[in-house]
Amino acid sequence: MLPSFRETKEAAEPSPRFLYKWPASGYFKGEKGGFLVMSKDKGILLICWIVAIGLLFSLIPRQKLRNAVLAFLYKQVITWLFGLFVVEKGLIKYPVREFRKAYKGSFSFEYFLYPTLCAIYNLYYPEHRSKLIKFLYLNLHAGVITLTEFFIERYTNLIKYVKWKWYWSYLTMGISYYSSRLFYRWFFRDELCEKNGETNL
Repeated sequence: MLPSFRETKEAAEPSPRFLYKWPASGYFKGEKGGFLVMSKDKGILLICWIVAIGLLFSLIPRQKLRNAVLAFLYKQVITWLFGLFVVEKGLIKYPVREFRKAYKGSFSFEYFLYPTLCAIYNLYYPEHRSKLIKFLYLNLHAGVITLTEFFIERYTNLIKYVKWKWYWSYLTMGISYYSSRLFYRWFFRDELCEKNGETNL
């Protein structure tokens, strides 16, 4: 007896458990209307990458690329060392992250988003303005990042404070940004002196 059309169709279709294998990794949470649905946390990470790439292309001039790369790499070193320390000490954890088995920190935040913002911070630093303006500029960057991190910690699983408070993020962010400026000025001291003259931080 020949199989019916329905039996033939069911035999040709794969078992539902083979349709996708990624939900366990955190990237996708299931299927809806035949499409894989990205989880909220991974969607936020994707948005962070898109925003950071947009900022790099729109705010960093080609002639300042060398300056931006220096600040970017400096921030990467700082966030890698400090991020590894706080994770290993159990102060912060990242339940949803890119490389779960290889790295306990957040690759997107520590290696791309924060360095991107640090590069922009140094390129647009108000070198010739008053100390008050410089202080407000530094605190604006540290404050916006801390506030964003606060809401991400509260409403997502991308970051969770264990033995950590928001004001520690604010303080460490401010110190790392200020140290990046000191290093930036030291590295490009001849260029800055020739173009703009000496100014005090």
